[in-house]
Amino acid sequence: HRNYFDIQVERNEVVLERLPAAFDGFTILQLTDLHPDLHPEFPAAVRRVIAPLNYDVMALTGDFRTCTCSDHSDATAATIELLKDVEVPRYAILGNHDSLAKVPVMEAEGIQFLLNEHVVLRRGEDKLHLVGIDDPNFYKSHNFEHALREVPTDTCKVLLSHSPQTYRDAARLGFDFLMAGHTHGGQICLPGGRVLVHDHSSPRHLLSGMWREGHLQGYTSRGTGASVLPVRLNCMPEVTLHVLRCGGFN
Repeated sequence: HRNYFDIQVERNEVVLERLPAAFDGFTILQLTDLHPDLHPEFPAAVRRVIAPLNYDVMALTGDFRTCTCSDHSDATAATIELLKDVEVPRYAILGNHDSLAKVPVMEAEGIQFLLNEHVVLRRGEDKLHLVGIDDPNFYKSHNFEHALREVPTDTCKVLLSHSPQTYRDAARLGFDFLMAGHTHGGQICLPGGRVLVHDHSSPRHLLSGMWREGHLQGYTSRGTGASVLPVRLNCMPEVTLHVLRCGGFN
């Protein structure tokens, strides 16, 4: 239970060949699998952790409630409370615990959902495409064709996918970097972080941390919150600062 509140700040530096020069050092703070209604003190704990951090945008990669059904109001209110002090743009996608009902409520608070959509981030004349897809795990409502509409094939693309199981499609479609969650890194693990139980939607090497599939680089967060019970063992919760670096001749 103490581990549940001991949220780690992880720093992940990602070198991308196609990253425009103006975006060198661009930092994305990823929060995922918040399940913020699981414990009443959790939103304040996350706020304390992220308050001193410096980043350019926030990415929220799904699971904004503990239950998979029933009324979402308490969980949505807890999420809004958790994010109330964040001043940078906040982009979100839906997870397998989420439904569309919470989207208008959260968007009214300035949290922009990418529902099989993309947004163009700009620094001067340079552009970075941030693409978000719907849950590929339970609802299977992800639609790459719609999300990539009007996105040039030769541009640098960062994908928000609740589960890392989209890794093959993301690599085939020319994404440069994928951010995911869903797995909780196992949540209850053997020493060394060895995962005891997972849903087999993704291979083991994708369940936590950095990984690669051809040209595609990916990162699966251990998750910020917890599911079922507010406990963690040999698998600490995290928020992740992804620092993008140029690796090409921009």
